[in-house]
Amino acid sequence: MATNRLSFGGQVLPCYIERFPAIKKAARKFRQYNIPGRNGDIFFQSDAYENVIQPYQVYCGDDHYGAQMDWGELAKYLYLDGYQILKDTYDPDHFRKAVFNGPLDVENSWNTHGRATLEFNCRPERYRIDGANPITYAHQTSSIHWMAFDDLSSFIKNSLLSGVDTYGVWVVSFPASASSRTVTFNWIDDGQYKKYATISPGTATTANYGTSASTRWNTRPLGTLAEDWVIPEIYYDAYPVIEVDGAAIGSAGVLKNPYMPSYPDIILHNVASYSGEKMAFQVNDKTVYIEYDANTPYYFIDTENSSVTCSATLNGERGLANNVYISADFRLQSGDNNIFTREYYDVTLVPNWWEL
Repeated sequence: MATNRLSFGGQVLPCYIERFPAIKKAARKFRQYNIPGRNGDIFFQSDAYENVIQPYQVYCGDDHYGAQMDWGELAKYLYLDGYQILKDTYDPDHFRKAVFNGPLDVENSWNTHGRATLEFNCRPERYRIDGANPITYAHQTSSIHWMAFDDLSSFIKNSLLSGVDTYGVWVVSFPASASSRTVTFNWIDDGQYKKYATISPGTATTANYGTSASTRWNTRPLGTLAEDWVIPEIYYDAYPVIEVDGAAIGSAGVLKNPYMPSYPDIILHNVASYSGEKMAFQVNDKTVYIEYDANTPYYFIDTENSSVTCSATLNGERGLANNVYISADFRLQSGDNNIFTREYYDVTLVPNWWEL
């Protein structure tokens, strides 16, 4: 006869699930207001959910040892501190993060078998087992890189971009095969015309020929010749995401999230030295910047809590990282997510997919 088991905190519990557990879905967090003299209530709904109480009706014990021994073992494994991984064999595709606070009331049957209902206080997410698998992205030379304005050629500074007050620029390289319209995201659309330059590829520091253009929109036509665009950084409120023919320039790939928006766990491994602070990793418009430190090549990011630790080795002792900036609410959105790596870091990402 098939038996169904329960594991908590990495331990298969010494009991059996007696019947299919109730399927609990989380309630959305909201505020409700009743306005005198007005029909109906007003609701303010949050993009967040309440914890769920998940019950399991279980039994343990046998004819030889009786119930008491197994229930004593069970209590030892249940009363753990903090959230633990909760799994059952009825649903092999999901797990929860749960706390057990008791009580543990056992109903004895002829002093041999015992039955009880275990209630776990669970986070609202039903995490996907496959969402705990790591995904790796190698470092790459991006087709979008930042340059100080003063490092540009005199012709670009004094002619093509004359009158533009900016500390730095984004140099964007377009391949000759890109023949459609470009779309740039994170562009500050204030209705004003903005000046940028087009030059021959790889000539930002030496160019003595090029053209200047102005636009007030974030879409522009593109010819069939390979070229670089020099765009002042003041036109963007985040790292620029630029698409040509529907594909993001410099993207390491597209990660599809068919579930709810999730907070990934990220490991960054430094593979090349640099000076100062650089953008190390990006998902859509969310970025991670790291000020270089040769002593701590590994960084571990908990995006849900916006906490970052660092270490000299992958499995070494970790300390708080004070040289890292991460965008607020760094999440994998539902649908397609553009992933960007730079030449400085390899990336390992655990997506933490979940459903209600």
